[in-house]
Amino acid sequence: MAGRDKASRAYLDIKAVLLSHRVPPSTFLNIKSLAEALRLSATPVREALVRLAQEDIIFQAPLGRGYFSRAFRIDELASEFEAARLIASYTLVEQRDRVASELFWTFAVDGNAPSSNLFEHSLLIERFHLRLGELSQNLRFQRVMEVFVERSRFIRLHDLSAPGRLEEVGEVMRDLKRSIEADEMDAAVEILREQTKTTIGRLPDMMQEILRRAIAAGLSAEAALVRER
Repeated sequence: MAGRDKASRAYLDIKAVLLSHRVPPSTFLNIKSLAEALRLSATPVREALVRLAQEDIIFQAPLGRGYFSRAFRIDELASEFEAARLIASYTLVEQRDRVASELFWTFAVDGNAPSSNLFEHSLLIERFHLRLGELSQNLRFQRVMEVFVERSRFIRLHDLSAPGRLEEVGEVMRDLKRSIEADEMDAAVEILREQTKTTIGRLPDMMQEILRRAIAAGLSAEAALVRER
């Protein structure tokens, strides 16, 4: 495996663990231990950590004292949800003709799916945002949507797992589908606004619960990686 491929693999594996919020904040990311868990040398792991620090997924201590996991702040998460909503709303209005004709396939998952289809519902929401990013015809918007989908995936699954939440979101997606099919984009924009407001309002409690579980488990990043293998 080439050096770049090894660094990319380390980057993706470590990022997946960190974005699952299973590692408590301020956990020291030991390069040697991570390399052993990934069965790689230290060099690609170090390159991966540098990249993750540049993306603000982890932070580097001053004076080269190592890398640490970081907690996502509520205001940061709220800003990402709001940015995704604004891009989606822009696309629904400014690209309404393309949206009406090209977005239908996004809703292939039945909105009446039972709770066992939690992952399908999450995938439906992700596809919706990614497709709107593409239809915006703006590369920066598209990239923002891609990052949002990746960084919010675990939170989305946690949200949908709450009692009654899956059914509630399913109804929202059905209403959204009907509005888009009827070319009622103002109504679709309002549905997105209300749903985003609801999700942002739930963030403090969700993140508190996610953090509580991470602290209780007390996993190091390398231990979480081993569990993934």
